[in-house]
Amino acid sequence: MYSAQGQFEAAKVWHKTTLVLGSAAAVLSAIAGSTVLASDNFRLAAGALALGAAFIGAEMTTVNPAQKETQATEAAKAYQVVQASARQAREIDLERSTFADARTGLTHLTNLRRR
Repeated sequence: MYSAQGQFEAAKVWHKTTLVLGSAAAVLSAIAGSTVLASDNFRLAAGALALGAAFIGAEMTTVNPAQKETQATEAAKAYQVVQASARQAREIDLERSTFADARTGLTHLTNLRRR
């Protein structure tokens, strides 16, 4: 449970990172564009804002928080599958299994974990 929950929490962090960086880039771009249109006196400020927005966009491309969010969510789901399978094996299947069947079930659980 703790591994799955940790991955779900990581996915939340990556989701918030995507929102913050994306919003910041959009706001900086909007301010830079409106500054350029408003007056020629603020060209340097508009250029700096546009560079800031481009930097944030480059960071989003490099870090790719949306992909990391997806990976963390998929890892959490995989942990839950292994957890549910292990619980079923322990509480239902193990009591009625022979040693060989129990060993086969353990091998199956190990292979699930490695995916």
